[in-house]
Amino acid sequence: MPMVVVVEKYNLCIVLSPKVASTTLLKFAMSLSGVDIGERNARKFARHERKLLQGNGFVSRNIPSHLLCEFAKQHPSYKWVAVMRNPYSRSISSYKSKVQRYARKFQLGTYVWTGLIKSLKGPKVWDDSRYHAKEVAKRIIFVDFLKGLQRHGLGWDGHFQPQTDYLAIGIMSYDLLIRQEELDEGIKRIAELVGIPVASLPLLAFENTSLNREFDKETMSVEERRLILELYKKDFELLDYEP
Repeated sequence: MPMVVVVEKYNLCIVLSPKVASTTLLKFAMSLSGVDIGERNARKFARHERKLLQGNGFVSRNIPSHLLCEFAKQHPSYKWVAVMRNPYSRSISSYKSKVQRYARKFQLGTYVWTGLIKSLKGPKVWDDSRYHAKEVAKRIIFVDFLKGLQRHGLGWDGHFQPQTDYLAIGIMSYDLLIRQEELDEGIKRIAELVGIPVASLPLLAFENTSLNREFDKETMSVEERRLILELYKKDFELLDYEP
């Protein structure tokens, strides 16, 4: 379910979506609250330093998509922001980092076997979910993963759920929707929205390497593009991305 980050100092609520600059925005919100975490992992910091963050007016809560409007009513003076991403690049990014979740649910044998391979590699990769994802991806190629999503549906994991459903687009009223592909400019627009001088914004290093590049749809096969377009048709239409 969506994580809503509340920055009390600026009456700002940011709705985070998986694989859509969420870690970078989490760190950005902490910076606005006066908490500099340096090189530390923003998600781990949010989990383990909740009291410190709350003391600085930073609150994060997981709110089901269908209750976002109700939560917004409890914060009537706040500005609401969310970030969207091209469905092509989000699909392949989710596959590359989370295909092991698909395997655990729908191809358990593959999940167990690749988990065994990971365990035999030793402690250096035991906590590395991306290593597990890479091993699974050797056995479940991208096009088969997409076909599997068609068979099994998208609602079982937020990483694969349509952004329009996850963010309740068309139901929830946002003051600002920005694109990950234009994140630098988007963060400036957030600042302008809540009255922060752009010159005073913290310098942020992107927290996920997938933010530093966008996957070119031209490198995908015709079938892969067709499947993504069918799976995320509403995202393309309502978020105004070119098919």
